[in-house]
Amino acid sequence: MIRNIWNTIEVYCDNRHEIPIPMQIQEGVSLFYACPKYHNANRDDHEYACSNRINLIEYESMVLYISDIIMENEMNNCSANLNNYEWSNKKGITFKIFEHTKDKIKVIVRNTPAINGAHK
Repeated sequence: MIRNIWNTIEVYCDNRHEIPIPMQIQEGVSLFYACPKYHNANRDDHEYACSNRINLIEYESMVLYISDIIMENEMNNCSANLNNYEWSNKKGITFKIFEHTKDKIKVIVRNTPAINGAHK
């Protein structure tokens, strides 16, 4: 794992938002990252509740996945920029790196099962 990679990664929600919104750590039964638009206080009257979220295990898996890709590239003497790199996990959560600089990796997260489950 790349040292301190955790400090460079930010997760964003783009579930029907005009621009990606930084997800925030929330406290429930356990800690998780969620769209701030889930809470009434963070929405305008015309905005819907957003249930996009990932738990800390899913977040950690995402960080390890990104770290592994970067390490593999470095071992192959490649310095790949991961802009627009996309993948999904077994739970149907999709990830897309929309900004990759030497100091920051911004990832759009879309947990379609959680989003669809909220609308049933």
